[in-house]
Amino acid sequence: MKDFKELIKDLPDIFRKTVRIYKDSWNISGFYFFGYAIFAIILAFVPYVRNWAQGNIINALQLNITTINDIYLQVLLFLGAIILPGVVSIFSNYLEKIDHFQISAHYENEIIKKGLSINPQLREDQDFTNLANKINEKGVYVFGNFKSYSLAVFLDVIVLVVVSITLFHFSKMALVIILITSIPTLIANIKYGKSSWFIWGNDIDTEKRKKFWRYRDYIEKFSSYIELHLTKSGEYFKNFRKDFLDEAFYKQSTNEKKLKDWSFLAGIINWTGIVFVSIYFINQVINKELLVGSFIFVLSLVTGYTLTLTSLFRNISLMYPDYKYLANFFEFLDFKNSIQNTGTQKLANTAPVIEFKNVYFKYPDSVNYVLEDFSLKIEAGDKLAVIGLNGAGKTTFVKLLCRFYDPTEGEILFNGVNIKEYDLESWYEILGVLFQEYGKYEIPLNELVMLGRYDEGIDLKIADKNIKHALKLSEAEFIKSLPNKEKTQLGKQFTGGVDVSVGQWQKLAIARMFYRDPAVMVLDEPTSSIDAEAEMKIFETLEKFSKSKTVIMISHRFSTVRNADKICVINEGRVYEYGTHEELLNLNGEYARLFNLQAEGYK
Repeated sequence: MKDFKELIKDLPDIFRKTVRIYKDSWNISGFYFFGYAIFAIILAFVPYVRNWAQGNIINALQLNITTINDIYLQVLLFLGAIILPGVVSIFSNYLEKIDHFQISAHYENEIIKKGLSINPQLREDQDFTNLANKINEKGVYVFGNFKSYSLAVFLDVIVLVVVSITLFHFSKMALVIILITSIPTLIANIKYGKSSWFIWGNDIDTEKRKKFWRYRDYIEKFSSYIELHLTKSGEYFKNFRKDFLDEAFYKQSTNEKKLKDWSFLAGIINWTGIVFVSIYFINQVINKELLVGSFIFVLSLVTGYTLTLTSLFRNISLMYPDYKYLANFFEFLDFKNSIQNTGTQKLANTAPVIEFKNVYFKYPDSVNYVLEDFSLKIEAGDKLAVIGLNGAGKTTFVKLLCRFYDPTEGEILFNGVNIKEYDLESWYEILGVLFQEYGKYEIPLNELVMLGRYDEGIDLKIADKNIKHALKLSEAEFIKSLPNKEKTQLGKQFTGGVDVSVGQWQKLAIARMFYRDPAVMVLDEPTSSIDAEAEMKIFETLEKFSKSKTVIMISHRFSTVRNADKICVINEGRVYEYGTHEELLNLNGEYARLFNLQAEGYK
């Protein structure tokens, strides 16, 4: 009863989700969806029309009716009902496949659109990532299934109403018996038909499910695969995935066995009802209360009614787990961004004065502050180096600057105005960030650089000139040795593709930054994988390139840090020291200690 109550409780939302999908289908593939639905209705009623015509023919022969036109009309109707399903099915299958393809493509695009529009904070939000994992596990094929099942449920209901009225005309008792003996089938399908979703969705621990998919990535990702291959430690991940699948299989097979057992018992009850009703109508024929043709038609109504009821229950049980997935899917699409872009002010295409004013910050669901009373002012055009031990708060500082998060207390100001007052897109337009974990996109090399400032309408000749300039600035000399130079496909798994080293990937990431040409540049360990000579040249270029730009550089290399206009030392979430290289050495504090430690290593 609990499962049935849950289904009843979900009915309004099932209806809303169905309407939403049907509206999208109408807007995306109206002709195909409408045609497919009409053909489905025709196919649902054709068997009853055929049986009705067949019954009328037999009745006419039994009563010696010789009006040839009436018999011919029934024969034509009977033959038409035999031929029509084959013809209609051809067109119906075509329309259904096109409709399903278009709706699946639409929702696939919606997933990408949502993924690109969310604030990065949500990538670290467990509720959102759990939803995203469920979406990735099942994909969009469910929409086609749900539409098929929901349309089948709708048709089953219509057929049942029409057949009920017709059957009621012949015998009220027969209708009641068929309804009552079908209830166990309904219960079995609702109780055990929907459990499949919970096995993969909620019945298995969420952490286990996340690990299941992540561990496959470790095996497939080449960099981690090499280590696993050499150490033979891939068994660890293989065994976890095997245990996960064994657990899921056990629960799934146990559920399916229960569904089989209960369906069989329910079927016996249902078949008993059919036999009883059939005997009742046979007695009517024997007592000449019912014609033979009418008996055949009524018997087809009874069996058809039972099969339609079974189909209804089955379609509901199949539709319900898909509904559970769709509920998650639409929750994913409707998930509100944690950072609301409500600002209206626009930033000019020049670097603003940036100020962190008494900022306190802790991550959601955390009690510990990462930044405490953090105050820092960066003038337009400043070259600022930020250093600190791991965990000091450097990365959090960058996340707040990018407005991936808002401060817990305090404020961040641009030109004296709170960052929240500015349109976030106008800030991103002049901001360029090269993270330590940068993207390695295996696409043609020139297109990779263009991602620095992607513009579909750009003149390709101008873009080509800017790409070559950016690659030159980033010291990407290795391109000259590639088979197709700037147009070389990256990634060996693609035809004609090549693999590049970690240092070369980093040069390409720097080239993207030069191509973007932002007013504010944030560089997180930008040359950690590049040789010393290339690093020196890149920073010389960067110094010339960024004359009027604000540059914020996070680095552990003091050979890089010492040339900055100002240096900020972050320690335990606070601005611990601030000044030029010489000022901080004279202070003989944390900066001087770290500088001397690194210098000692070169002696």
